[in-house]
Amino acid sequence: MKRNAILIWAVIVLSIINLATIGTIIYHVKSESEASDTIQLAVNDFRLNNRIIVETLGLTPSQSGDCKLVLNDFRQAVREIHRNLNMNRSELYVELQKENADTLVCNRYSAEIGRLHKELKIVTSRFYLQLKQICPPGKENQLHQLIAPLFNSENSYGGAGGGNRYRYRGGRGNQ
Repeated sequence: MKRNAILIWAVIVLSIINLATIGTIIYHVKSESEASDTIQLAVNDFRLNNRIIVETLGLTPSQSGDCKLVLNDFRQAVREIHRNLNMNRSELYVELQKENADTLVCNRYSAEIGRLHKELKIVTSRFYLQLKQICPPGKENQLHQLIAPLFNSENSYGGAGGGNRYRYRGGRGNQ
């Protein structure tokens, strides 16, 4: 009788542990899928996912599916570009730290970084134009506000000097 009671308690404890493990796995899978559904660029912690776009623009289920495809393509392209940017920045930094840094190598890395920035802006522009085609009439302003942080990398909406950042460079213009 005592042995059966011990076995019953062991089964209960093991069942609780299994349920806790299964719950933890479900929680982590759900949180990881939500995190991967978010584009996070180095623009003031800017986040953009399909749910935000659908809710903001009031998209239909059909438009939502189109939006998800466009967003997935954009996300993949951005990830690859950011990976290459980071790799080239790291390589440039390593080269710059050398005793006798090779200017040609530094220039090559710098040129590649510039090319990748250009590619990122092209991909971002294409993303915006594709969303614009999906966007319902009358919601263009909401789309603009939603996507604006992707184009305003200096403090959202042109802060920190905005378009006049270099206007008085070199002491001229104050006369």
